[in-house]
Amino acid sequence: MPPKKDSKKGKEKPKSQQSQLLETASKAEEPEIKVEEVKIPDYRTITITLEHYQDVAGLYAVSDISTKCTYREDLGGSDPIPITDEERIPIDYSASFQIDVNNMKELDHLISNPATLTVSQISGSFDPQLYEQLVTNEEVLQTPTKSYDSVVSIYEAITGQKVDVGSARGSSRGKKRGDGKDSDKKEKKDKAAKDKKSKKSKSSVSASSASTKGKSGKSEVSIAQTSEVYGICMIDFIPLFYGKSSFRETLLIKPTKKSLDHQMIPYKNHPKITVTVSIDQELYFKDSNILSLTVESIYNIPELMTPNQSYVICAMIPMEGSHRVPIQLTNPLYTTTTLSATNKCWPNTQAMANESNTTKYKMNPDTTNIINKVDTDIVPFLGEETPKLQFNMIKRNLLLADGMSEFAAHIKVHRRLALEMFMTTKKKSSTGSQTSIFDTKRAKNQPFLHLMVLLDLAALLYPGVSRIRLACPVRTFSYDEALKLGGLTDSYFLPTSKKEAKEGKDAGAKEAKAEKGGKKDKAASSKSSKSNKKGSKGKGSDAPDKSMKNLLPAKPEPPPEPEPSLQVYNEDKKPCFIIVELELLTPIMPKEEVEDLQDKLYDLLQAQPEGAPKVVLTQCLAKDLYKQTISEIIRDINKHYAAFVQQVMPSKQFSIASRFVKYLQKMGAYQKYVSSITKAATSLVNNKFSSDKLTNPKENLDLISDVFVQLVSEMHDAVNKLICSKLEPPQTEGIPVDEVYFYAKEAAQMGNAELANRYFMERICENQKNADYWLDYAIFQVELNNTDIAFECVQKALTADPNHKYGLLMMGALLSEKGMKENAETCLLNLMVQEQKWLEGWVTLHIFYEMIENPAGMDMSLEMAQKYADEPAPESDYISKIDDLLWSEDICPKTKFFRAACIYLKLRLFNWVEYALAHETQSNYAMVNYLLAANCYYKKLYPHALEHVKETENYYGIDCRVGSLYGHCLMALERYEEARDQFHHVLEAYNRPKNIHLVNLNCALAEETLGNDQEARKFILLSCKYNPSPYTWLRAGQLYFKQNDLLSAEECFSEANLRDNRSAEIWAHLCLVNLRLDRENEAMLCYNQVLQNNFSDKEFLALLNEELKTVLQCNE
Repeated sequence: MPPKKDSKKGKEKPKSQQSQLLETASKAEEPEIKVEEVKIPDYRTITITLEHYQDVAGLYAVSDISTKCTYREDLGGSDPIPITDEERIPIDYSASFQIDVNNMKELDHLISNPATLTVSQISGSFDPQLYEQLVTNEEVLQTPTKSYDSVVSIYEAITGQKVDVGSARGSSRGKKRGDGKDSDKKEKKDKAAKDKKSKKSKSSVSASSASTKGKSGKSEVSIAQTSEVYGICMIDFIPLFYGKSSFRETLLIKPTKKSLDHQMIPYKNHPKITVTVSIDQELYFKDSNILSLTVESIYNIPELMTPNQSYVICAMIPMEGSHRVPIQLTNPLYTTTTLSATNKCWPNTQAMANESNTTKYKMNPDTTNIINKVDTDIVPFLGEETPKLQFNMIKRNLLLADGMSEFAAHIKVHRRLALEMFMTTKKKSSTGSQTSIFDTKRAKNQPFLHLMVLLDLAALLYPGVSRIRLACPVRTFSYDEALKLGGLTDSYFLPTSKKEAKEGKDAGAKEAKAEKGGKKDKAASSKSSKSNKKGSKGKGSDAPDKSMKNLLPAKPEPPPEPEPSLQVYNEDKKPCFIIVELELLTPIMPKEEVEDLQDKLYDLLQAQPEGAPKVVLTQCLAKDLYKQTISEIIRDINKHYAAFVQQVMPSKQFSIASRFVKYLQKMGAYQKYVSSITKAATSLVNNKFSSDKLTNPKENLDLISDVFVQLVSEMHDAVNKLICSKLEPPQTEGIPVDEVYFYAKEAAQMGNAELANRYFMERICENQKNADYWLDYAIFQVELNNTDIAFECVQKALTADPNHKYGLLMMGALLSEKGMKENAETCLLNLMVQEQKWLEGWVTLHIFYEMIENPAGMDMSLEMAQKYADEPAPESDYISKIDDLLWSEDICPKTKFFRAACIYLKLRLFNWVEYALAHETQSNYAMVNYLLAANCYYKKLYPHALEHVKETENYYGIDCRVGSLYGHCLMALERYEEARDQFHHVLEAYNRPKNIHLVNLNCALAEETLGNDQEARKFILLSCKYNPSPYTWLRAGQLYFKQNDLLSAEECFSEANLRDNRSAEIWAHLCLVNLRLDRENEAMLCYNQVLQNNFSDKEFLALLNEELKTVLQCNE
C-alpha cells in the first residue's frame, strides 16, 4: 500500500532575507556531497474484471463454476455460479492490485509475468425429491394411457394416493410462507455477497454450502461437494506498456490434463472467459524500449549434465550508470526428443498439458535465420535424438531512456553480452525428494560447473534490425575473457570479491602455521650463527659483510596467468552450443526506407550546381531536330504515297494531290506531321530568335519574315539532300563505339593520355545519355588522378541512369575517400536495394563498414555475402566482360574478396583493392601479389610492382599471364633487354592467352629501341592482323618509312587514317610521304588537315614546313 501523507504538516514559514543569505554562505563553504536521488513511490492500480464465461460444459450433473485470480499473491476469486445451457454466463467480478511505477523490479515483474486465472468446477447441491419425481414421470410414460374424469383422479392414478383437499390447501399455504422467508434470506445473502467481491473463492464455497444446509425440510439431504480444476488462463500485461489504459481479451480456458479422444472439443466450442484489464493512469515512459530474451535449448551437452542437476542462466543487462539488472532463467527440461514448434514458456516454468500455462508466442522452427557463431554447421545437430536442456523461456525487461542508451553503448564498445550458466546438484528436502529450486547459497563442498556464452549482438546496431537469433558455443567461465570480450565486471554466481576474500583467508592460515612451526628453530639458528661468527673471528678470516641487502623482503612472485576459457564438447566430440533470441520493441538505429534512400541519392546528385547552358550546342541541336523532322516526314510521305497509288488509281491527274491529302488525313498521318513540325519549328525559333526586345510593329514583321525565311531555307536544305541522295541523306559513318573504346584503352595504356581523352569524349558526344560512357571516362580520370573530374562524370552517369550499379559503387567509393561517410553509405545502400543478390556489392558494403569501423554493418554485410556466395554467377555485364590489357582475372580465385578486388581494379579504386586483398593474404598469397602488382603499375609505382610480380612467380610458378605483367613492369623501368626476353617466353608458350595485344606492342617497342626494326615490324604487323587500330597501323607505317619503303608506309598510314581521320599525327605522316613521292596537291590537302586538327609536335611540324618549302621551290 502507498504510504499515507502526513496531513498535519502545514506550509513552511517564509524565511527572512538575512537567514537566506546565511544559508547560502554556509552552503558555499561546505563541500558538496552527492546524494543519490530517492524516487518517491508512484502507485498505480490495475484492475482485472471478469465479465462472462462462454461455451462452458459442466463436469457434474449439477455444477458450479468459479475463478481464482493470482498475481504474486492470491487476489481472491469469484462466487460459484451455476452452469446453465446459456451460451454466456455473466460473472461480474473484479480484482485489483497496485504497482509502484518508480520501482523497476515491480515493472520488470509486471512485464515478464502474467496473472493466472484458475477456473474450477464444484458439484452443486439439489433436492432428491425432484429426482424421485423425475423417475416416477418416466414410469408414467411407460404405462398405457386411460381416460380420467378430473385432475384429482389423474393425480391419484399417477401417485396411487388419495388427496385430502383441505389439508392440501393448508400445507400449500404454509409452504408458500416458508418459501417467502427463505427468499428474503436469499436476497440478503446475495447483497452481502455482492459487497464482498474481493474475498477468496474458498470462503464463497463455504458460504454456499452453509446456505444449502440451513434450509428446513425433511426432503433435503446433505451431499458432499467435490471440486476440480477446469482449466487455466494467463493474462499478459504487455498492452499496458504500449500506452493502453485498458484492453479486453477473450481467453481460452485450457485444461491442465490431456484429454482422451472422446473428450476432445472443437476449437469453436472451446470454453472461454472474457476479461478486461484497466489501469487508473496510463503507463508512459519516454524513449523507452522493451528487451525480450528467449533462451531456446542447449545442444550436445556432456554426460556430466544430468536431470539430477540444477541449472541457472543469468545475463547482466546494463542499465542506468553502472547498475546492471540480472535476467535469470531456471528449471529447464532435460529431454532427448525433438519437439515441434511450441509456445514459449513464462520465466522459470515448464509447459503443462495442453500448454495451458504458456505464452502466445510461438517458437521459431526456421533455421535459416540463425546467425551461426559455431565453427561447424549446427543444422544436423538440431534434429538428433540426443540429450539437451530445453528452456524455451522468454523474459522481458523494460529499458528506460538511460538504460537504453547504456545498453546501446555496451554493444558499441564490447559487441558482446556475457551469458553465465551455473550448474549444481539439486538439494534434497526433508522427505528425501530432490528439489529443483536453485539456491544461490551453495554449500562449501558442493560441486558446481560454471560456464559462459558470449552473445555477439553487433547486428542490433544495424538500421532497422530489432531481432537476432544466435547459435553460440558454450565455454568455461573466464573472468578476464568475460570482462574484455563481454564487458562483464563481475560474476553473478561467484563474485571476485568473495573469491579473493576466501583465498586471502586460506593464505593467512597457511602463513600462521608456518610462523608457529618456525618459532622452535629460532634459538637453534641464533646459536649456530653466533658460533659461526666466533669461529670465523678466531680463524682470522676476512671481515664479515656489513651490507643489509639480505634483510630486504624477497621479490614478490608474479601473479599467475588467468586460465583461458575452453569450449565445451560432448563425448562424441561435438560442440556444445546454445540458441538464444534477443528482440527489441524498437530498433536501436531506425530503419531507413527505400524511398528515403532514393530521395537522399537524388539530393546528392542534384547537390552540384549545373554548368552554364551551351547556347551554341542548343541551337545546333534545334536546327538538326528541325531538319531531321522534315526528313522523316518526307520519307513517311513516300511510303504512304506508294500505298496510296496501289490502292486508289485516280482517273484524273489533277486530283491526285487533293485525294492524297485526304488519304493522309484518313490514316491519321497528317495530324502527326503537323504536331511534329510544330514542335521542331518552335524549338528552333525559341533558341535562335528573341522577341523580348521588340518595341514596334515593324520589328515584329521583320521577325516573322526572318523566321519564315529560316524555316523555309532549312526545309529546302533537307529536301535537297534527300533528293540528291535518292531520299537517303548523306551520313558520314563514324567509328563503331566499341572500337573507339578499345582505341581509348590502348592509347591510355601506351601513355598517350591526350589521344585517349579525345576518344572517350567522342563516345560521350555520340550519346550523352549513356551512363556507361560517362563511367568509362570517370575511370580514365581516376587513373590520371583527377578525382574531382571523375566525381562529376559519375554524377552524370547516375543522372542518366540512377540504378547503374557500377556508378553507385564508384560514387560510394569516391565519397568515402572524400570523408563523406553518410553520403557514401546512401549510395551503397541504394546499390544493394537494387542489386540484392550481387555478391561484390555486399563485399563492398562490408569493406566500407570496415573503413569506418562499424562492426554491426560488417557482420551483417558479410553474412549477406556468404548467403549469396553460392548463387550462380550473373551474366557478364559491361564491366566484367571486358578484360584489361595489362592483367587477366582468369587465374584469380573465385572467392568473394578476389571477385570484388577484380572489380575494384577495373574501376581503378586502388585503396579498395588493397582492403579486399587484405582478407585473402593468408589463403592465396601468390594471387594477392599478382593483383597488387597490377595495382602498383596503374599507380606508377613500378619498382613495387616488379617486387610483387617476383613474389607471384616464386609462389605460383611460371605462367604466361604472370610473365606478361613481368615484362610490362620491366618496360616501364626501361630495362628493354630483360623485357624483350620475358615477352619472347610468353609468345613462345603453347598456353599463351588469346589477348596478348599489349605484349606485341611492347615487344615491338623494345625491339625498335634495341635497334631490331625488322623484328619490331613483325610483331607490330601481328597486332595489325588480330587487333587493328590507328596506333598499330601508324607504328607499322613508321617502321616502313624508316626503311624507306614509302609505298608500304603510305598503305599503312592510309589504313590508320580510315580508322581515325581526326588524328593530326596520321595526317602529318601522310603529308610527309606525299612530299617524298612528289605529290604536291595531295601533300597540301594533308597539310591543311594537319593544321586544322591542331598538330602539337613542333619538331615534326618544322620538318614538314622545310620539306614543303623544298618541294615548292623545286616546282617553281
